[in-house]
Amino acid sequence: MRTEIREINGKEYKVLVAETGKTIQRIHDAHDMGVEVILGIDYSVRPPREDLPEYYEEVILEVE
Repeated sequence: MRTEIREINGKEYKVLVAETGKTIQRIHDAHDMGVEVILGIDYSVRPPREDLPEYYEEVILEVE
C-alpha cells in the first residue's frame, strides 16, 4: 500500500492506494474499503476522528 497526495477540488488529500491484487481493509471493523481510500474524517467511530493510514491494512483481494 502506498500513500499519494492528490488535489481534489483545490484541496490536498492523502490517498491510500492498494497494490495490484490487493484491497484496503479498515482494521477496527474489517470493512473492505476498496483499492483507494481518501483520508479525511472517520465517522465509523464515536466521536469522529481524523483518518490515519495506520487505521487500515492491505489484504489480498479474494476472487469469487
